[in-house]
Amino acid sequence: MKKEDKKQERIENYERTRKEMKEAGYKESSGIISILKANVMALATAGPFCIIAFIIYTLRWGKDGFAIDSRNLVLFLGLFFVSIFIHEMLHGAGWSLSCKKGWHSIAFGFMWSSLTPYCHCKEPLKFSSYAVGLYLPFCVLGLGIFAVSLAVPNYRLFMLGILNMLAAGGDLTIGCCLMKHKNGLILDHPTDCGFVSFEK
Repeated sequence: MKKEDKKQERIENYERTRKEMKEAGYKESSGIISILKANVMALATAGPFCIIAFIIYTLRWGKDGFAIDSRNLVLFLGLFFVSIFIHEMLHGAGWSLSCKKGWHSIAFGFMWSSLTPYCHCKEPLKFSSYAVGLYLPFCVLGLGIFAVSLAVPNYRLFMLGILNMLAAGGDLTIGCCLMKHKNGLILDHPTDCGFVSFEK
């Protein structure tokens, strides 16, 4: 199936699900934000975590923790590049756990207009289930890698954790919108950043 056909299939599934939910008596509300807003707000949502992480890392290792090694720069950049795609896989893994069709309800792609990969869940999920998939990259790649840097004094490892926290800033921004819909069924949007919520 061609890329455009797959995109159209996701959109049709989304619209069909919306129609079914409305016919079942659910009221729809939007949690969609622009990619630009998500990226700008990433500093506000992920920034405080980065500052706290910096303070903790500095208290843990002092000057020794910031010894810069010019070697392995290519490896560091490569790991960060790979982590971008792992980020999306983690979204999918978290959501698939609660999907009736598992991984078959998860779609991956790349938005060339914004140069960002994405993961989309085709099924409506409970608040807690959607939150698991939403926050998983931040917890694993951000907090997880940072935690390892507290055990091993490695500046590049610390920075990899910080960059992944910032990369998940958009997710945290969506999470702020999500908190308003704790009683809703959450349907991921197939092309835009965010979701729609259905509540009775």
